[in-house]
Amino acid sequence: MAALAAGVLVGCGGTTVLPPSQAPKPTKDEGEKLVCDRKVEDFSDNQIGVFPSDWKVRDSGQEELGAETYKVVDVDGGRALHGKWQKETVTIGLVLEDWDINRHPVLRYRWKAVKLPTGGDETRDDLNDTGAAVYAIWKVGFPMYVRGIKYAWSTTLAEGTRTSKRMKHDQMLVMDSGEAHLGEWRTVEVDVQLHSLTFFEEKGGVGNPNGIAIMTDADTTGTAAEAYFTDFELCHYE
Repeated sequence: MAALAAGVLVGCGGTTVLPPSQAPKPTKDEGEKLVCDRKVEDFSDNQIGVFPSDWKVRDSGQEELGAETYKVVDVDGGRALHGKWQKETVTIGLVLEDWDINRHPVLRYRWKAVKLPTGGDETRDDLNDTGAAVYAIWKVGFPMYVRGIKYAWSTTLAEGTRTSKRMKHDQMLVMDSGEAHLGEWRTVEVDVQLHSLTFFEEKGGVGNPNGIAIMTDADTTGTAAEAYFTDFELCHYE
């Protein structure tokens, strides 16, 4: 998993290592444990072989392609969402209007990448592909519409790498990198509250997220991407 204390910020001017005083700090106190008491999605209520019922494609007109790209499957003894990039990138989302980030600051999920886009590098427009991505999303209205934190399984960027785009409305943090764990289920725990306070740098924070999103893409490299996602939960420390 990513080592946040050694975070890296990648911007237009290159790569800058964050000094320890600026790196995100854990919100839990020593001795506290993580309790995940709200299930978000494990796809157990969905029909096998079809697009998940409560999810929506981000861009209108991509419903058919979304149904081709993302399907609920039985895999490794459980249910998961299988994402396999087709011919265009499709991002899908699940609305969570009642996500109280003070009560549940942490998002936990499992993913398994089986194919990463060859040469994918999220810091370059011509190679900007991600094998597996999970987002926390906030609505902000015109002209930005949404802001988000993208948690990525990157082909080439090291764990802990951060990038920002669209006047810092789009943030990315690499949680897994490369092929060392390809084909393995990985459990990811991300402190969305901590990250939103640190990455967006807005006084008082940016409020409660409005949902989560998933993406797997390989359009700029023209190669392939494939991954599985499941067991989304909201958690808190106690």
